[in-house]
Amino acid sequence: MLDEYRPQRSEPQLLTWSGHAVLGRGEGDDQVQARLNFHGAYGHDHFDMLNFFLYAKGDELISETDYGSGALRGWTASMPGHNTVVIDEQEPFHRSSAPRRQFTDIDAMPDVEDYDWARYTIGHGVCLTDGQLRLFASDGPNGLQVVEVDGQRTWPAELCSLYRRTICMVHSSGPDVYFVDIFRVRGGSVHDWMLHGPLHLNYTAQTSLPLQADPDAERKLHTRISNLRTASTQEQWDITFTAETGQKVRTIMLGGPETQVILGEAPAMRREGEATFLDVRRQGPESIFVAVHEPYTDQPKIERVSLKPLTDASEMAVAVEVDLDGRRDAFLSTLDASGHIEDHFTGHFGYMSMSRAEARLDAYIADAQALQTGPVHVEAAPAWEGNVLDTMSVERGDEVNGFVTDAELPEGEELSGKLLLTEDGDGTTRGFLVTGVEAGEQARRIITIDRVPGMLIKQDHVKLEYFPNWGIPGGLTFRIINTATGPEG
Repeated sequence: MLDEYRPQRSEPQLLTWSGHAVLGRGEGDDQVQARLNFHGAYGHDHFDMLNFFLYAKGDELISETDYGSGALRGWTASMPGHNTVVIDEQEPFHRSSAPRRQFTDIDAMPDVEDYDWARYTIGHGVCLTDGQLRLFASDGPNGLQVVEVDGQRTWPAELCSLYRRTICMVHSSGPDVYFVDIFRVRGGSVHDWMLHGPLHLNYTAQTSLPLQADPDAERKLHTRISNLRTASTQEQWDITFTAETGQKVRTIMLGGPETQVILGEAPAMRREGEATFLDVRRQGPESIFVAVHEPYTDQPKIERVSLKPLTDASEMAVAVEVDLDGRRDAFLSTLDASGHIEDHFTGHFGYMSMSRAEARLDAYIADAQALQTGPVHVEAAPAWEGNVLDTMSVERGDEVNGFVTDAELPEGEELSGKLLLTEDGDGTTRGFLVTGVEAGEQARRIITIDRVPGMLIKQDHVKLEYFPNWGIPGGLTFRIINTATGPEG
């Protein structure tokens, strides 16, 4: 019956109002979807900020949990039950502990008498815990797609100052892809990077490290994970989850500071019995977890992965190389557009791919100024920035969905597919994909976008048109992130 609702094609999607990003490609049985969650604490209220899950090879292979009820509700909602990072074995903010907005007159909904979400939604719409989108692009060579989100608001500021995940999807060959996963954390004293396989299926877990039974046979991690087996390393290692239906996902974890690798068993949540959970533990106050995930059925395509040592780079910069048969890919990642790596990259994200068989080198940058190394020289214009003066919505009777601005922008489709990030008076970012730029009245420009903007621009505030319907004092600004691709030479 579920096949009736199965999509026939997967493609990248940015569901900004749901706090959800999808990296996708393929049709029919060859579809791949990687999903990154960044919604705040509303009615659902799982502790799943920056949770990553993956559909490939016809099934969900790195899975979501269940909604949960009864005795298992606490485990299914917990942060260590999801594929994300836990700080100091604590749960993050929930509705009762999070910073909360106070209801004011500008939050009221027109034509709804005595509307107050603080009462009528039992506090579901008052929490300031949403993740902040930093990057989303899907126009790179080899089908490269990338998303980056900072989820720091889900933690107390005194505990955590940075909580950011970057996921890149790249086509390898045929229907196959792989993912580069960079998770940066600053704050706390213990960081646990969690991962599990398809919880609705039986699966096995095989690591390249010899594991020993924990000396304390009764010890449990995160209240639920028992039967612990551990190893310690500073080197690269890998783990393969194999589903009972034959699909596999190999995760290669790049080397780093002293790392404790822990496997244990806990309730599977989406079926009866237990499943294997992985905990990669490092000591704070700062960690960068770098992993490469590859779903496959017969043989993996990745031959080698390496983390490049950096001698001159901005804080928490990462450079990763991935070797495939006849091809080498390189990924460059920093915290923002002002970052740099050595003397050849300035910006936020860069990618290079060298095909030995075709003697071709492709390069790509996003939210970056330049990438120059050997025969490659790629430059991009700075991001376009400005103020939003008004919004247009098909749902309100306008011909297009868009933002109105007086900023100078190139008309036509030059900016089509680029990420437009808005920022309101609370500092919250929301992302939309540009479909074009049109001339408006009085020398204004209309930036058309892929969905309704969901906001109204008032004289002294921004009004959200849908739940939670906040009125946010201040104006609305935008930033359109540029990308550029360069061939060899």
